[in-house]
Amino acid sequence: MPGAAYGPVEASAYADGAPHLKHANLRDLYARLVAETMADARAAGAAPVDVLDLGAGQGDASIPFLALGARVTAVDDSSAQLARLREAGHAHLTIVEDDASRFVESGGSTYDVVVFSSFLHHVPDYVGLVRSAISMLRPAGQVLTFQDPLEYRSLPVVTSAYSKLAYFAWRIQKEDVIGGLRRRARRSVGIWYDDCPQDVIEYHATRGGVDHRAVCKSLEESGFNVTLTRYFSTQSRTFHRLGTRLHLENTFALRARRIGPPRCGERELRNPRREISGGGA
Repeated sequence: MPGAAYGPVEASAYADGAPHLKHANLRDLYARLVAETMADARAAGAAPVDVLDLGAGQGDASIPFLALGARVTAVDDSSAQLARLREAGHAHLTIVEDDASRFVESGGSTYDVVVFSSFLHHVPDYVGLVRSAISMLRPAGQVLTFQDPLEYRSLPVVTSAYSKLAYFAWRIQKEDVIGGLRRRARRSVGIWYDDCPQDVIEYHATRGGVDHRAVCKSLEESGFNVTLTRYFSTQSRTFHRLGTRLHLENTFALRARRIGPPRCGERELRNPRREISGGGA
């Protein structure tokens, strides 16, 4: 799992390369998804709501749930990433320093919600991990994923080109530009080194994003109603704002509820600052 790749330096620089932490409209989007998830859990009778945050990192996905009264179990294998969350010292927070797959395989407790925030794209078998994690859900359980790149092959040519331009415009302002470009070129032809921290963190660049359709299909077949939210994100503030205004979409979030007949709906959020209804449950 990628958490071990984060030393203190990588953890401290994480926010600069994480659009969902940097841009206010994406933080607002996540807050709305959390509020919807919590409301559905309470409507199903969960009191309190128990949340499992896999790949919790610094806790940015856990904290909004805690703020709404949930009990959160945060799992990550990086002590450096978990340091900030440990400092929070929340009474309803349990921190587990462990590999997410190993934790899920160990079984034990059950939860009302399983969260994967900016995490699935780091996992080689992300569909398998989701399928295993839902076994820890209660009968009316939910899955929430956030900030994963759409499968690259599914992107329109303009969106793909703009996303690459936005990334390089941001990347050339950072340290080790030559090394970064070399790693990017190597990954583009499918060469990936498991002893290179940058390769582990950017694993999605090698396998072409996340197959959102496969994740959706797997959940649907397991009896979940699924809503997919598409939006735009990139590290550069300027390119991010422009991409959003142009209604480009290169990233997705997913909410799934295990109720009713399984179906897979899709909701496009062309501007994350404005909720658009339709599709899903």
